[in-house]
Amino acid sequence: MTQGNQMNSIFAKNRWWLARLAALPLHLFVFAIVVFFIVRLVPGDAAITMTEGQASAEQLEAIRDQLGLNEPLIVQLGVFLFNLLRLDFGISTTSGQSVFSDVISRVPQTLELTLMALFVAAVVATLLSAAAVFTPRSPIAAIARGYSRAAGALPDFCLGIIAILIFYVVLRVAPAPLGRLDARMTSAPSITNFPMLDTLLSGDGALIASALTHLVLPIAAMSIAYAPYLMKQLIPGLEEQVDAPATRFRIASGGSSFMMVVSVFRRALPAVLVVSGSLLGSLIGGAVVMESMFGLGGIGQYAVNAVSTSDYQAMQGVLIVIVAVVLLIFLVVDLLTLILDSRRRVGAASA
Repeated sequence: MTQGNQMNSIFAKNRWWLARLAALPLHLFVFAIVVFFIVRLVPGDAAITMTEGQASAEQLEAIRDQLGLNEPLIVQLGVFLFNLLRLDFGISTTSGQSVFSDVISRVPQTLELTLMALFVAAVVATLLSAAAVFTPRSPIAAIARGYSRAAGALPDFCLGIIAILIFYVVLRVAPAPLGRLDARMTSAPSITNFPMLDTLLSGDGALIASALTHLVLPIAAMSIAYAPYLMKQLIPGLEEQVDAPATRFRIASGGSSFMMVVSVFRRALPAVLVVSGSLLGSLIGGAVVMESMFGLGGIGQYAVNAVSTSDYQAMQGVLIVIVAVVLLIFLVVDLLTLILDSRRRVGAASA
C-alpha cells in the first residue's frame, strides 16, 4: 500500500472525530456573530449606564465614540470578529479590566460547581438505576422509576429556592447563601483557580468544612434536578444489556456477579455519556443561576452584572467563552464514547 493510500485509510478511520474537531472553530464563529447581534438587542445604553445618567449629551456621544457604538453595525461586527481572533474581548465598562481576563478567571469556579453537580447526579442516577434494574420488586425500585419520570419537572432554581427556605430560613441548619465561606473566613490562596480544590489543598479543616457546607444546597438542587435525565437513559440501557447475549454468555461461563454488573454498565454507558454531554450545557446554565442565588461569585454574578449595566463587551465575552467550553466538553464526551463503544473505535467499520 502506498503512503498516499495509507494516509487516506487513516483519515477514513478517524474521519468522524477529526471532522468534529475541525468544525469547532466554524461553530464558534457562527455563534459569535449570533451573539453580537443578540447583545445589541438588549435594552439599555452602555454610555448612560456608565455615567448613571449624569453626563451631558456631548459627553455621552464621546463615550459612545470611544466604545465604537456610533460605527455602523457591519463595522462593529468586523472589529469584534478581528479582535476575537486575537482573544481580545475588549475592556469591561463595569470593571475597567480586560473582559477575557475577567471571564477566564471566573470560568474555573463555574466549571468546578458544574462538574461537582454532574458527579453527584451521576452517582445518584447510577445507584437508583441499579436498584431499579437489579432489584425490580423492591420499594426503592418503584421510587427510582417514578423519580426518573420526573425529568424536566424539577427546575434547579425552584429547588434552590425551596432549599434556602427550608434549610436556612426555617430550620437554620444551612449557612447563609452569601458566598463560598463564612463571613469571618478568608479564602485559601489561589493555586489552581478552582476554589474548592484550592481549599482542599490548603489543608485547613475549618476552611474545608465551611466551603463544603456552602456548596451542599446548590449542588443538591442541581443534582436532584438533573439526575432523572441520566436515569431515563440508563435504566432502559441496563435492561437491554442485562438480557443481551454477551451477558447470558458471561453467566453461562460462570462469570462472577460483580464482573457481570461491570460488563452491563460498561455496555450501557456510551449512551449515558452522550446524555451527560448534552446536560453539561444545562448544568452550566444552572450553575450560573445558582452562583447568583447563593452568592458564589463565578461567571454567574459577572454575567448578571454585565446585563444590568448594559456591558456589551462583558456579555459577549461570557457567552462566547461558555459556548467554547461546552463545545470542548462535547468533543471530550465524543472521544470517551469512542473509547467505551467498540462499534465506534478506530478501524471498527472496516473490521
